[in-house]
Amino acid sequence: MGDSLAALRRRIKNAEDLRAVVKTMKAMSAASITQFEQAVDSLQDYCETVELALSVSLRNTEAVATFEGQDNHLAERCCGLVLLGSDQGMVGQFNEHIVDVVAADIAKSSRRPKLWVVGERVHARLENAGHQVERLFPTPQSVEAIAPLVSDLLFEIETQHTSHGVGEVKIYRNAPLTRANYETKSARLLPLDRSWRDGLTSIPWPETELPEMIDGGAASQGALISEYLFVSLYQACAASCAAENSARLAAMQRAEKNIDDQRRVLDLEHNHKRQSMIDEELFDLISGFEALS
Repeated sequence: MGDSLAALRRRIKNAEDLRAVVKTMKAMSAASITQFEQAVDSLQDYCETVELALSVSLRNTEAVATFEGQDNHLAERCCGLVLLGSDQGMVGQFNEHIVDVVAADIAKSSRRPKLWVVGERVHARLENAGHQVERLFPTPQSVEAIAPLVSDLLFEIETQHTSHGVGEVKIYRNAPLTRANYETKSARLLPLDRSWRDGLTSIPWPETELPEMIDGGAASQGALISEYLFVSLYQACAASCAAENSARLAAMQRAEKNIDDQRRVLDLEHNHKRQSMIDEELFDLISGFEALS
C-alpha cells in the first residue's frame, strides 16, 4: 500500500530540508578548500627561500646540525609514520584510502612503526585493523589551527627521535587534484641524510655568486632546518585539509544528486496520488448525479 498524500508531502518537505543542509555544507566545503589552498600557495615562495638558504649553509659545512641521518644504522632504527586524516565524516573513502596504503607499507616492512595519527576516523580504522596508535591529534578546522598542530607533531617527533631512536619519519596524506578529487601520497620527512643534503645543495643559486652567511654555524643551520621541517609539515597538513574538504564537496554533490532524484520520484508519486483522488471524487459526483437522475 502506497503512502498517503499527507505522508508524501512530509517526505517531500524532509527532502527539501535535507537538500538545504547539503547545499550549505557544499558552500562551506568550497570556502574551506579556498582558504587551505591559499595557505599552501602562500608558503611556496617562503619554502623555496628556506631551501635556498639551507643549500648555501650546507655547501659550507660537512655535517648536518640536526636530525643527521645515519644511513648505516637506519635499517635497525624505529620508523615513525604520520597519518593525516579527518575527524568528521561525509568524506567518502578519504580515510580508508590512507589506512589501506599504510597497512600495505607496514606489511612490507620488518619494523613495527610508531603511528602518529591526525583525525579520529583514521585512528578508529587503524585500531580496528590491529595497529596500535602512539598518539592521536585533532584535525585542524581552520588555517589558524594548523601551526599549533605542526608544533605538537614536531615536538613529538623530536622526543621520539631523542628517547626512542626514531630514525625515519614518513607522512601519509591525501592531496587535492581538483575541487572534487584527491589522491593519497606519502613523503619522507626524516632522516636528513646525505641524499637529502645532496638534493638541497644541487639547487642552483639564482645569481652568479654564492652569498656568504653571517654566523653560518650550527645554530643558524639548526634554525633553518627547524624552519624547513615546520614548513614541510605545515604544507602537508594544509594540503590534507584541502583534500578533506574536496572529498566532502564531492560527497555533498553526490548526495544532492540523489536527493534531487528522490525528489522527482516523490513529486511524480504525489501528483499521481493527487490525480487519483481527484478522479475518485469526480467519479463519485458523476455516480451520484446519475443515481438522482
